[in-house]
Order: sequence, then C-alpha cells, then structure tokens
Amino acid sequence: METNQEYVEIGGWTFTKEEGRIYSEKREAMMEYLQLKCSELFETVVIDGKDSQDGDYLSAYNEEKDEESIFIQFSPEEVEVFQSFDTKEEYLDMKRYLSKVDHHYNTSGIGEDSEEEDSYSHWFNYMKKSYEDKFGKDYPYSV
Repeated sequence: METNQEYVEIGGWTFTKEEGRIYSEKREAMMEYLQLKCSELFETVVIDGKDSQDGDYLSAYNEEKDEESIFIQFSPEEVEVFQSFDTKEEYLDMKRYLSKVDHHYNTSGIGEDSEEEDSYSHWFNYMKKSYEDKFGKDYPYSV
C-alpha cells in the first residue's frame, strides 16, 4: 500500500500535515507565553530566525547585564520540553537558570581545562550536572 503524505514546513522544521498542525498549536502557545513573560523580564526581546538553517528562536536580554539573557530555539525538542513542565513558570525559571550556567561556563574558562576531546560533551555534561544539582530531576535534554 502506498501513501502520499503531505508535508509542511514550520519554522525550519518539516512535518506531516497532521504532525505540523499539532506542533504549530503547541509552538504558537509557547511563543506567545515566552514573548509576553520575557517582555516583562528583559529590556529587549527578539523573535527571529525565519528562513534560517536553525529555525525560529527567541532572544531576550538586558543591555547592561550580559549574563541576564536567554535564547530559546523553537525546535520540536524544545516545544516538547516546554510541554513537559508542570507550569510554564517552572520552564522559564529553568531556562533562565541554564542561561546563567551557560554564561558562567563560557566566561570562566571551565571548558578550557577539560580533558574530554569533545568540547560539546564537556559543556553538555556540565549543564546536565548543574541542572540536576539545582532541580533534583533528570536533565530534560539529550545529546
């Protein structure tokens, strides 16, 4: 039996028509919430990435404080992580915390002393441990 699936592209990602409809609804709710909440927390909020290789994203930051920023890509994985949290506020708290941990990692030289050949693995393991120590739960991302 041969099936002709119709595909749609949403924010740089390709889905079957039905998967796309479901993803689009979840993604739009996530984008609206984050744009609203981040506008309350940060001076500058940008949603961009249209037609880019990595898809749509939100970038929010305060001009004066470099460590106060957040970057969220609206990938299918990120939408699922957003959906997995009990509250939207917990998700945003997690992203803000991880942003600070990432900033510390990138500005403190922690990665420079890594014996791991793969710097991404070192960074990922650092982020994972920081998350698990802080929240007492499994890290919601995979390699």
